[in-house]
Amino acid sequence: MGENIEVQVVNGDGSLDNKYEYIIEKAKENTMPSEGIKEKLLAIKVLSEQINREICSSKYTEWSNKNWNSFQIIITALDTIDDCSDAIINYIDMEEEEYKKFSRLSLYGILQAIYMQQDAIVFLKYIFGIKIKRRGKCEKIRKVRNCISGHPISNRTRRNDETNDFYFLGKGLYNKWNFEYAAYTPFFLRKPLKVELNKSLETHINFLIKSLGMIESNLDYLLKEKTI
Repeated sequence: MGENIEVQVVNGDGSLDNKYEYIIEKAKENTMPSEGIKEKLLAIKVLSEQINREICSSKYTEWSNKNWNSFQIIITALDTIDDCSDAIINYIDMEEEEYKKFSRLSLYGILQAIYMQQDAIVFLKYIFGIKIKRRGKCEKIRKVRNCISGHPISNRTRRNDETNDFYFLGKGLYNKWNFEYAAYTPFFLRKPLKVELNKSLETHINFLIKSLGMIESNLDYLLKEKTI
């Protein structure tokens, strides 16, 4: 279980591996190709490494020395995105029989990996001066993470309400892409909520690759002395 996924970013002549070039170009155009989830995750790893290589190049040495805190955040965020992509790919590659042995551990892990990647992107977008709205459709999977593996016994889902909801996973997980969870409240047991993880993951990955494409295209913004 679990391995680091090595991705060949450039060929021997320094050109980008064309296996991912199409996905990346579409990301920069803010349109998404129809490749599978795993291919997009590998493209995310390529983009992260490209940005990492560029920001560590001599072009940005003076900037990074002056803005060490921002530089550290960028590198850490990129590493987080890359490592969490490995975790998600490991989850995708997991056979159903293996998943049954580690179902809750695996589910907690992928929900946390998604959450960490989204937080990393928000920090990157702020540093690079890219305007970002709320995570939109990605908020749904964040709520699922908070309820299941974040704060199951101290979760307030309604504003201005001091009453906590208490969440639990369904005892019989259907498979690694479909599951249910439910909430106890002081007043009643809510109807179980169904989660189609593959759909939520695709929404998350599209958000991630579009964001990284925008960041890669706006690297020079850093030279305007943006700091946090």
